[in-house]
Amino acid sequence: SQMARRYPLGYILDGSIRRLYPRLDIGQAHGRMSVLAFALWLSAAEPSPPCKEYLEAIEEGGEREDSFDDSGAVQAYERALALDPEALEARLGLARALNALGEAASGSEAEALFERALRFAESLRASRPDEPVGHYWVAATDGNLIAFRDGPEKVRLARDIDTSARRALALDPCLAPAYVVLGITYRELAGLGWFVRGMASGLFGGLPKGSLEDAERLLSIAVDLDPADPFARYQLALTLERRKQPREAMAELRQAVELAPRRARDLPLQAEAVGRLARLAAENPLPRPR
Repeated sequence: SQMARRYPLGYILDGSIRRLYPRLDIGQAHGRMSVLAFALWLSAAEPSPPCKEYLEAIEEGGEREDSFDDSGAVQAYERALALDPEALEARLGLARALNALGEAASGSEAEALFERALRFAESLRASRPDEPVGHYWVAATDGNLIAFRDGPEKVRLARDIDTSARRALALDPCLAPAYVVLGITYRELAGLGWFVRGMASGLFGGLPKGSLEDAERLLSIAVDLDPADPFARYQLALTLERRKQPREAMAELRQAVELAPRRARDLPLQAEAVGRLARLAAENPLPRPR
């Protein structure tokens, strides 16, 4: 767009918080930075390099992401990073697009993509510790990597997800995807038995505290902040189903199916929502009128 060409950093950051890629039945979340956080980021960012090729690569990366071409986005952002190794926009785009590619991959290939994404997310956090974006992407990428880790490393990642997402929210209370990260994490942790929690506490320092009620509350906040995000609604539906609230879960699933997909991974997620909705409807028929 014309605005994107004039303001490439704003163009990229407009979608900077819209992707979440945890691996434990998570998928992807979307959201927008608050106006305040966006303004703070812009005011703190380094001036854009005058290199035309750099600006074109950044814009191309955003356009490819919007057309669900995450591989092409990675290539574009890599070109931009080669032109300016310290560029915030390029590192942010790579953290986002590499997570997306990892979500579409499996096994060691996915793990390697997430590890690359984490390096860029951590560099963002180190460069801008007082901004929410780096903290959020560390939490989101840790969520993807946790499926590939065992024992103390899995516990460490769970704690880092909790700490990083909470830090992002402390910096920007309107950051919807960070609520999604925490909500999903708490839902998954709530399914662990007392024995597993006891082992984690005794051997590895303990897991974050969180309940299904906490998960529902956090995911509801995310939906209120970004009602057009199909992923947040889908995750809220899963949590409501776990809490034995099938009617409410079905309502969220219908919304998730009807909303426009934002990224490629929303398409299979919405297909899964259709099947889940049909199953819940069959298991919970409406009472017949008398």
